[in-house]
Amino acid sequence: MIPEAAAFPNLAWQYAPIPPYAVTEMIFAAESGWREVVNARSAPEVKEAAWRFIAFMHEADNIRDWNITTFTLPSRADLVDDPQILEAAPALATSFAALPYGQWIGPVRNRDAFFQFVHDAFVSVALRQLESDSALAACEQNINAMIDQTIGP
Repeated sequence: MIPEAAAFPNLAWQYAPIPPYAVTEMIFAAESGWREVVNARSAPEVKEAAWRFIAFMHEADNIRDWNITTFTLPSRADLVDDPQILEAAPALATSFAALPYGQWIGPVRNRDAFFQFVHDAFVSVALRQLESDSALAACEQNINAMIDQTIGP
């Protein structure tokens, strides 16, 4: 049971995808993080152990259990709209439906900063502090400055 349902039994709510900011096409930035797991500078035995763990976690039953427990989307395409996941976490249907519209964020170097800039832009528009054009321009400027600081212009 979702904690909100227990705390607020009479509350009616649903998950909904965030609409596009400045275009009509439904696209969004996506980044799975799987490639961030194994550090290329690690000792060979550490890398080998990490890849064995990833292989274990990526088995269908294991990743399904992980996704149900953590309320996250699977990294396996064959588990999109998986009946067991949807039975345990029906609200993930909204995220599954949005998957075809995800585009890789690219080599931004600092994904946490990237997502913070996007979040801040969304909040500034939602709170009517900025118009969407201004918020997106600030977001783009911050992301480009962050990239320039980490890898150079």
